[in-house]
Amino acid sequence: MIFATTLSLVCSATCPAAAHPAAQSPTPQSPQAQSPATPRATGPVRGVMPKALANGLPVDPAQKHVVVKLAERRQGLSADGAILDPAILTVIGQRPVHPFFFGLEAQLAEIRTRQLAATPPGEVPPVDLSLYFDVETGSGAETRELVAALNALADVELAYPRELPTPPPGDIPPTTPDFTSSQGYRGLPPTGIDGDAVAYTTGGMGSGVRVLDIEWGWDFGHEDIDALVASALVGPPIANPGYNNHGDAVMGIIGADNDIYGVSGFNPDSPMNVATDYPASGYSVANAIAVGLPVLTAGDVMVLEAQTSTPLGLGPTEWIQADFDAILIATGLGVVTVEAAGNGGVNLDSGSLGGLFNLNVRDSGAIIVGASNGSALARASFSCYGSRIDANGWGYNVASTGYGDLFNPGDVRQHYTSGFSGTSSATPIVTGSVVALLGAAEAQLAPAAAAALDMFAIRALLRAHGTPIATISNRPDVGAMLAAAGITNGLEIRTEPRTGQTCNIDLTPSFNAGPNDFYAFAGSLLPDNVPMPAPFAGRYLLDSALSTPLVFGTFATTPATFALAIPNSTAYYGLRYIVQGFTFESGNGNLTPTNSVQVFVRR
Repeated sequence: MIFATTLSLVCSATCPAAAHPAAQSPTPQSPQAQSPATPRATGPVRGVMPKALANGLPVDPAQKHVVVKLAERRQGLSADGAILDPAILTVIGQRPVHPFFFGLEAQLAEIRTRQLAATPPGEVPPVDLSLYFDVETGSGAETRELVAALNALADVELAYPRELPTPPPGDIPPTTPDFTSSQGYRGLPPTGIDGDAVAYTTGGMGSGVRVLDIEWGWDFGHEDIDALVASALVGPPIANPGYNNHGDAVMGIIGADNDIYGVSGFNPDSPMNVATDYPASGYSVANAIAVGLPVLTAGDVMVLEAQTSTPLGLGPTEWIQADFDAILIATGLGVVTVEAAGNGGVNLDSGSLGGLFNLNVRDSGAIIVGASNGSALARASFSCYGSRIDANGWGYNVASTGYGDLFNPGDVRQHYTSGFSGTSSATPIVTGSVVALLGAAEAQLAPAAAAALDMFAIRALLRAHGTPIATISNRPDVGAMLAAAGITNGLEIRTEPRTGQTCNIDLTPSFNAGPNDFYAFAGSLLPDNVPMPAPFAGRYLLDSALSTPLVFGTFATTPATFALAIPNSTAYYGLRYIVQGFTFESGNGNLTPTNSVQVFVRR
């Protein structure tokens, strides 16, 4: 078995096996999820909009619905989708009322079951979505009056005007050009977020991490996004296709095929789903979350390409209490949520917002993303900002799929853009870094360490490692975050794998290596992730049945380099080859495996 052969290469070349004590290198650990900007939390923290703030919200004449949230943990307020409390019913009168999540009873039951299973014995989940109701009114003025009347009741936790719909911030003939050179956001920091670190780290392209995108709509069947097919839609069909190009552009940044045509997404290996927040039944991000959450499990990612009106302008959708509570439930179940900050240029620290974006008041658990001025290290003027922002991405001149201003041969399936913008473009860029962390952790860390890389750990990594931009936190540095998370530890691809060229892979030991210390490289067509056999520590990341020793030697210089020649043939396009390194300290007998890298030949 190659697994044992690789170890014996090192051991037999040094000294008798009996002289080798157990390796002492620690198993890679997840990061300590703490930073001065984001105190470590044990979970999301629920908070509710103050009633006085809700009573004073501006009301548009078109806002003819009131959202009513009944108080938690009080008996007899509702049953079977109906309000029972006499005082509340008296205030509502003859107005039509129905559950806010009408038609989603099965999804809510499943979500509640998962909430209860994740709640420690003796405690109750922080919020029950079945306590939300919708009341129809005849005018905006009536809405304002009803909100105040309902908020005067102790059994009403909160009433507020229901939000209006808010717009979201393989090749076919003819041959599509390669636009990856236009994707500056994939470049090295400080300009980009280091797309090479994503592509060349085993698991970085997202295998095993499901992504759910929530927004208005998408055009299914784009030539460059294999995962964006009609069957990816969860829940009701799209009723408002006016922003389908927007959805295509978002999905292109995350999941476009990594080939020689069009653009390349960060995480094309991720299974993809989408859920519209504007079906025929009406606009609601909270409803879309309830529809989509059942397809997600802990460690998956939900993307919220939405914004909403606050008293100061367009801001994060979690300003809406129902959206906040739905996000809180998702993150409480381990779903990592990435949320656009919104394009209203709002200072989220403003006292006018009632502290609802102060993490000491409430915390949905979401990663909130601001927008920078393209490649420039400055906030885009439209981007919301403040201490609640966890990371930022490009908000101008983003190349992706959709729209057709960059390439449009007359088929919507071949539309490409070079001008996607807003916190809408910034959010999938940051999502690419988040999915890369989660996928690489699952592929390379021990299960407990991978599970510890939750939304709070990732939020801390985003705030601690990247290019700082005033008032909107960091532009991610994926390579630095992978290292800080303990995922990369010694091995990296130094030169891009291309046909007809040599790909250099560097192994840097964790100790001061000398000529009596050894290294080895091994490779496999498939990855694996199993413990090293006793007495060694760490993980073996190659498929044992397919792995092969590649090179063995002593450290004359550091790093040690393995030069992999790639034949000059198009047959090697799309090749993936997994390489792992091993070091041996002759002085103490420590055998230490490195991380693994993915030699991916895009062209």
